[in-house]
Amino acid sequence: MNLMAGTLAHEVSQPLTAAINYLGVARRVIARADCAEREDIDEAVRLSETQVQVAGEILRSVRGMVASRADMRTAAHLV
Repeated sequence: MNLMAGTLAHEVSQPLTAAINYLGVARRVIARADCAEREDIDEAVRLSETQVQVAGEILRSVRGMVASRADMRTAAHLV
């Protein structure tokens, strides 16, 4: 289970990192743009960044939970 959680976290982290990078580029392009919707687009990018960060936190939490259970199981066998 720990291996599966680690693999899943690694595989999902890569596209999340890419999404953050793309959103950073979008933010820089928006800063140079001259359009009426600039504030709305900037807000959408900000909200997207927040959701990507939430997804990353969920992955870290699941990975930590699985890792701590594996540690508990190992400790129980040693007693």
